[in-house]
Amino acid sequence: MPNERPFLTVQHPFSLRWAILEDDGVGAWLYITEPDQPVPIADCLVYSCIEPVEAIPGEWDRKSPPPLTRDFASERAWQPDATSARIRLAWSSNGRGAVVVMDDEPVAFLTVGARRGCSKSIARSGRYGNSWDEALFESVFAEHADPASG
Repeated sequence: MPNERPFLTVQHPFSLRWAILEDDGVGAWLYITEPDQPVPIADCLVYSCIEPVEAIPGEWDRKSPPPLTRDFASERAWQPDATSARIRLAWSSNGRGAVVVMDDEPVAFLTVGARRGCSKSIARSGRYGNSWDEALFESVFAEHADPASG
């Protein structure tokens, strides 16, 4: 269906943690969970489904993630045409990190032990996560993400 928003999950076979990508039509977020539990322990904005806003609206429901604001958005943040066919999730082989790959390019990742992940959609670190850190990405995914897991 053309209006269906991406929702992907993959569990690492040894750490038993879940990586979850949820696109709610406002933004797409990557989460990782406690081992074998649906409790997210870390998150990161992957992309914005809507054009970044000047400020979070005052009436925004605090139970859902906020829209991305322009002051945190990178040039590539707005992805209005994101589909599940363009995205995959993968784990590092040791289960210490999860990555979102979009159009064959890593765009966001989380590491176990960090509360916020890194994303190419984030221009500066803050409430949405951290800006991309290539050195950290290389150190966590040195063996490259396990293609069988995503």
